[in-house]
Amino acid sequence: MGESASKAPERRGCPHKNNKVYALDMCHSCYHKFGKPKKASDCPHTDMPHYASGVCQKCYLARYYLQKKKPQIQAKLRKKQLEQAARKSTSLLKMKQ
Repeated sequence: MGESASKAPERRGCPHKNNKVYALDMCHSCYHKFGKPKKASDCPHTDMPHYASGVCQKCYLARYYLQKKKPQIQAKLRKKQLEQAARKSTSLLKMKQ
């Protein structure tokens, strides 16, 4: 009797036994990856569960990080272009002398 009461309940489809139960006997990450019944419709992974904006979690995170990194990448590119322009102008000045 005491043996079965102290045992943690079995989780269906979630290997993370130590994480807190979020929904449908799954942890937070497993629920968002496998527990949602609706399927993605706006990405090539139509067999994967819907995460947000009509896409699966993989495509959503890829879009998110691209949008987040885009200003940083553009700033680096602009800096590099300015450095190249400065090098060209100094080399042209040296050639004229």
